[in-house]
Amino acid sequence: MERYWTALGGELLKVRRSTIGLLVVLGALFVPAIVLLVRLRHPAGLPAVYADPSFWSVLWNSVWEANAVILVPMLIMLLVSQVVQIEYRNNTWKQVHATPIHPATVYLAKLTVILGYLVTFFAVVNLATYLTAVLPRLGDRALPDPSRSFPLAQFAARSFDYLIDNLPIVGLQYLLALHFRSFVVPLGIGMGLWLGVIGCISWEYIYVLPYGYHAIDFLRETSSKVGQGVPIDLQALAVSAFLLFTLIGLGMFVSKPERG
Repeated sequence: MERYWTALGGELLKVRRSTIGLLVVLGALFVPAIVLLVRLRHPAGLPAVYADPSFWSVLWNSVWEANAVILVPMLIMLLVSQVVQIEYRNNTWKQVHATPIHPATVYLAKLTVILGYLVTFFAVVNLATYLTAVLPRLGDRALPDPSRSFPLAQFAARSFDYLIDNLPIVGLQYLLALHFRSFVVPLGIGMGLWLGVIGCISWEYIYVLPYGYHAIDFLRETSSKVGQGVPIDLQALAVSAFLLFTLIGLGMFVSKPERG
């Protein structure tokens, strides 16, 4: 355990000097910022928007419609590749494996950093969603105060579900990023799998495509056609796929004869 924390500290030092954190934060702010700007451009319609009893659910759907289907899968692909590419760009894999830390520990430490960034993304999206609701009221005090009815517990629970939904993407992209030295190959494979989800989103067996769980989870709440017949709990399926990809990736990484 001590060596795990040592390895994790080293990984955090590496990413601290990168732009990965900025990528995650800007990605989380992107859609809420657009929603906010659209609302501010049409101030005459704000009283009706804020008087709507479903104000928070409408805002949630507005933020996550683009995030769930498009932005989050792309962001994860870039995030995973960027974390792994730090070693390839600096040609430091040999130094990493020259340390007395077991390759499995290195693998888990990097994965922890990736998951930490993913948690940060969802936290920032929730904060940005809240600010999208309260900031317009600073310019018009006649608007109802939405902060009094902010469904924090509900949003946190749904965000946790969405995070779990995306774990298979993390697992498979991490496996690919460690296996291929090129930045383009894992990204290309991931994009291909994601486009397959987009093209088959109404397919009865869409749940067999692990890159689509987040989109299915969101769309089955807002659509009468997508994800209604999934015969298994999506989060259980996502965790199973993540563990499978992670264990395969770990085995490949540990047994790889040349990692530099």
